[in-house]
Amino acid sequence: TASDVITLQDITNAKTCAEAGEIGSTTIYKQRPIMIDGQSYYIYVGHPYDRHNLKKDSEWKDAMHQAEVRGKGNPLFTGVVAIWDGVLLYFHDQVVLQNNASSVQYSTGLFLGAQAAYWVQAQPGPDWVEKTFDYGWKYGIGTAMMFGFDKVKYNSIDFSCIALNSACQNPKA
Repeated sequence: TASDVITLQDITNAKTCAEAGEIGSTTIYKQRPIMIDGQSYYIYVGHPYDRHNLKKDSEWKDAMHQAEVRGKGNPLFTGVVAIWDGVLLYFHDQVVLQNNASSVQYSTGLFLGAQAAYWVQAQPGPDWVEKTFDYGWKYGIGTAMMFGFDKVKYNSIDFSCIALNSACQNPKA
């Protein structure tokens, strides 16, 4: 329904499912957290409308007020995205928005652990070629690089991703 928006409790629930290896009565593979500076983290990537809904949540406001530095540096005032329960919260406008059978718009955010995706680079750096001739008024530079990025699966099994669907509307709609 339109009121089924993402909450901080949803993020905590996804983390618990990732650590326990269960979503409800369904067994999944446990997700390993990523390590950053010796700390364990998971990642959630949602749509900016999800961020808008989280910021309207009273639990979010209370957490930003109580847990962060007082004053102008508080994320509540600066717009910095937060860390909640060991989960790095990111928001990007390329997260897919869809409509369900009831015409409710929803996003599919991703809860990610270690090895959720990989980057392959076929050479140590880009090829770079400069020519000193003039194209009428500009010098020519050419560059090329081979690389790729993809979702990781082992034997058709996804070990490090949980999809979180949540209602989200354009706040100006």
